[in-house]
Amino acid sequence: MSLLLKNARLLDMVGDVPNLRNMDILIKENRIERIEEKITIDVDKVIDCKKNIVMPGLINTHTHLAMSVFRGYKDEKSLMDWLQNAIFPIEDKFEKQDFYWNSYLSCLELIKSGTTTCNDMYFGMQDVIPAIEDSGIRAVVSWCITDDSIGTKPEETRENIKKYNNENIRIKVLASAHAPYTCNPDTIKLVVDLAKELNTGIHIHLSETMDEENGIKEKYGKTPTEYLRDLGVFDVPVVLAHGVHFSDSDLEIIKTIKGGVSHNPISNCKLASGICDIIKLK
Repeated sequence: MSLLLKNARLLDMVGDVPNLRNMDILIKENRIERIEEKITIDVDKVIDCKKNIVMPGLINTHTHLAMSVFRGYKDEKSLMDWLQNAIFPIEDKFEKQDFYWNSYLSCLELIKSGTTTCNDMYFGMQDVIPAIEDSGIRAVVSWCITDDSIGTKPEETRENIKKYNNENIRIKVLASAHAPYTCNPDTIKLVVDLAKELNTGIHIHLSETMDEENGIKEKYGKTPTEYLRDLGVFDVPVVLAHGVHFSDSDLEIIKTIKGGVSHNPISNCKLASGICDIIKLK
């Protein structure tokens, strides 16, 4: 199928100051073939994009796609209360088909917002991936490991990295540990070793709440960031979700990482976790 977008206001995101240009865009078999000021050609469909902006798809760098049905469930709780007394118990009631349909709904919501790629960490990924494939979006996915849920996740991560990372252009796989407060040193080391073995990165929550900061300091005598550093997490590329409560000494560590911080303002507002200082991070 061929599609021609006429009279588009193209925002190409090239350069430090992206500019808007009036352009036509020719798409054939779901691939952009030409971008020119005027394209005159017979196509299957023409869309007049006058007064509309066409731009690259947005990227959501930290998602739990299958949790879409929990939106609004058990509000007015802090993170640990919300997880332990609301989310973990209801997640235990998930059935196989729930992972697919909840994730498919999230993919449709992503597309509606102009988001075409996500970085998803959760469980039940064997049913989440088909939803991603069927929706047509791109995604990085990971089987999220905790002390209590290692199971077959290392093997599934290994199997799917071999399946997707070298061949599939829309889906890639990372290793994943849930968070410092749900992963003891042995579990963290397992995930680090897995990432190194498979030449991939790690997706992990970090420094989301003051409870996490205080709990890790009390248990290990160091900040969560120092805890992950000392276990080798930053030896591989990382996506660090939240990053609300970094100390100045933590930031000196963060400067050296391969990867970055995914700040999550809506989640942090919902759970009153705090505000990620993205200005200082930049």
